[in-house]
Amino acid sequence: MTRPSGASNRSGPAFEDLTARILRICSNLWYLDRVLMVMMARNDRDVCAVMSSLAFGLFVGCGGGTAVSQSDAAILPASSDATVVQTGVDAATGSGGTSGASPTPQRVTFTYTPGWQGVTSVDVIGGFGKADDWMTAKPFLKLGKLADGSYAGTTDLPAGTYIYLFRVLGDAAMGPKAQQFSVDPINPAFASCPDGSPAFRKTNPQNPCSQLTVPQPAGAPLFAVTGSIYEDGKPKAGYRVELHRMEKGTHHYFANGTTTDAKGAFAIMAAAAGYQIHIQHPSLAATTDVQRDPMTLQAVRRLISAQFALTGDLALVPLEAAYHDYAQMLPAGGTMVLPGSFMFTVIAGSTGARLAIYGMTGAGQNIGDPWFTSPYAKATSVAFDGKFDTTHAADPIAIPGKQYYWGTWEELAKRTDGGPTWSTESMVLPIKF
Repeated sequence: MTRPSGASNRSGPAFEDLTARILRICSNLWYLDRVLMVMMARNDRDVCAVMSSLAFGLFVGCGGGTAVSQSDAAILPASSDATVVQTGVDAATGSGGTSGASPTPQRVTFTYTPGWQGVTSVDVIGGFGKADDWMTAKPFLKLGKLADGSYAGTTDLPAGTYIYLFRVLGDAAMGPKAQQFSVDPINPAFASCPDGSPAFRKTNPQNPCSQLTVPQPAGAPLFAVTGSIYEDGKPKAGYRVELHRMEKGTHHYFANGTTTDAKGAFAIMAAAAGYQIHIQHPSLAATTDVQRDPMTLQAVRRLISAQFALTGDLALVPLEAAYHDYAQMLPAGGTMVLPGSFMFTVIAGSTGARLAIYGMTGAGQNIGDPWFTSPYAKATSVAFDGKFDTTHAADPIAIPGKQYYWGTWEELAKRTDGGPTWSTESMVLPIKF
């Protein structure tokens, strides 16, 4: 090709050297860096003028030496092995990483179908290599509500792996501002939730977060988990049923929830994975543990399944939630001199019971995980010397005069039908030492 009149004597290789200098000087300019790389990889004579303009402005603006004339354009060389490095996410940490991939972003779809009423919005938050990763105020993607009650949205992402959760707002029982973070129940892939995510735990085991791979694989088949709840043999509506993702070696984390209908029945759909089921008394939605009166309600606080693998449709046996032994839980006066003993019963069908003592969480109105637990046993009395024994305890020993709460857990007999084993958690009574 003949050089235009007045053109410099610089050749194509010399201009390539200039471009390399620009990239080294301005490597922090992510966007322009990749534009230049893509242009160099093309065998297109028409981009010469654009390349020259970018080189001129970028070189001067980034502090280069003598300004280069815009007439110093040259033909870009052909290249068959140029690769653009796309920003991805390190699956172990959820932070930005890199992976060699096609420069073309891939279309991905997020879908969440809440099983409870009153949801007002669903957002995607996660580790997508952005400065505002995991920020609820600036979600990665807001999903739109569809006619069937599900929420869905699409976007484009470079090839790689990304860790994410859904942020769901609204609950008919708890109000429009109720917030629930959730793993994706239709995506079996997971990774430990990274530091910075709302699901990160300071102690092991870690909670599972959902993991997206781009290009996105075909959707996994879904299976139904069905069951029913009774009190004294009568179906009970309004029990909150939560499906939690739980793999071996992980903590459990919310995936979806629903409430039992007038027949006491429930159904939740999910992909094949490891899970645990939590079934909560209806009063947990509207009252706190401090406000709740076990003597009046005469039912368990929760039923919790053991971890199980969902590999097909699972029909659970009917579950009984009535509990009538609160009057046998002693001391009844709400105080105890240490060391002392707690007394309770072992219900029919249980392989053993254990004592659980709790501190309060948040504003001091609800219990969390126990601060003390005894082993499951057939014994109906457990001595306590004031020392808490779990990693959840905020106090190493009981503080005199401070309000604590206590109750029992019952481990039900192992099932012979292949379903998960269940434990029951009683409502709690106040205690001061």
